[in-house]
Amino acid sequence: MKMHGRVQDMPKLTLCMIVKNEEDVLARCLGSVTGKNPQPDHAGDAPKTRTERSACPIDEIVVADTGSTDDTKKIAASFGAKIYDFAWNDDFSAARNFSFSKATGDYILWLDADDYIDETDRLRLHELKNTLQKNDAAGAFCRYEIGSAEKADISFYRMRVVKNDGNAVWSGRVHECLPHFSSAITHEFTVRHLGSKKARGTRNLDIYRKQILAGEAMSPRDLFYYGRELFYHGFFTESVAVEERFLREKDGWYVNKIEACKIIAQCRLRTGDAEGAKNALFSSFLYGAPRAGCLCLLGQIYKDEKDFSSAYFWYTSAKNAVDHTREGDFENPADRTSTPSIEAVYCAYAMGNHALAYELQKECERLFLSHPSVIHNRTFFQTHPVS
Repeated sequence: MKMHGRVQDMPKLTLCMIVKNEEDVLARCLGSVTGKNPQPDHAGDAPKTRTERSACPIDEIVVADTGSTDDTKKIAASFGAKIYDFAWNDDFSAARNFSFSKATGDYILWLDADDYIDETDRLRLHELKNTLQKNDAAGAFCRYEIGSAEKADISFYRMRVVKNDGNAVWSGRVHECLPHFSSAITHEFTVRHLGSKKARGTRNLDIYRKQILAGEAMSPRDLFYYGRELFYHGFFTESVAVEERFLREKDGWYVNKIEACKIIAQCRLRTGDAEGAKNALFSSFLYGAPRAGCLCLLGQIYKDEKDFSSAYFWYTSAKNAVDHTREGDFENPADRTSTPSIEAVYCAYAMGNHALAYELQKECERLFLSHPSVIHNRTFFQTHPVS
């Protein structure tokens, strides 16, 4: 890149990872970054070889191994990684900070072993390196998609690349995070989390419980994620108590507070308290603009109660909701697109407005033709024509 008549070297980028027994997915991840085998398969499957199309944007790979007993280290070494042992101490931040301490690049990209970068985003990573240097940015928020190579179930932005200047320090034993840097940029470079066959079990929940038993302070962020872990594992009453405690904290992030309201609503539904679920979702509006996920859940509750007019209102509101993923929201893209659109068809028909239902169905066929529910509804309207 030329600057003021001279060529400035491209910044060096170090990939940092922490791993343990990742032989099922590590080659897929490292191959996708280096371009040696970027073709994705189902979670855990062996990667397929494909001819390299773009140069590797990574200048160094650092792997901190927390106790692998399989071929993880051998696979990492085959990609030229520098491998360091780290004694696991129930602290993800400590492990990530250790890996960062070994990086020599100007910037650091961090990934998990079950992450994946496709061909397009490997090219975007080259572009991102240039952009970071041009703006002297502290880092970059990049899109993170959880699901499969074909479809994202959850999408949001995370600090994915940081300047290696000692200021990027992880915090939190579980669901660790980096500081917020005002000079960070937002970029469309995307990391896809494909998952693995390895069962996580109660690991995160156990770490939080050990933290509490040890008398360690729980930050507002810790409370939010602890409550979410309790929900995931079916401890609904405990989850509600922890999330309500989090909501009383003054320093909690508003995005997490909105999500906490949704978690409380889901817990209430699991315990048969639909009214409590509604109240929790309405409370989410106190912390920011209505989120599509909350609006869809309200639609579902009213639909289950056969109040189709109210359900139609909330599903239509979800269709019109704003995308807040750049603010850090955890969003299922379907909550703003296919789900409310298809549910609105059902509700309009149940309300007796068959003409509206048919028009909404035609819109769904234009946008989501391959969706099973759209195919089902198309058959229904063919056998139940609207005059």
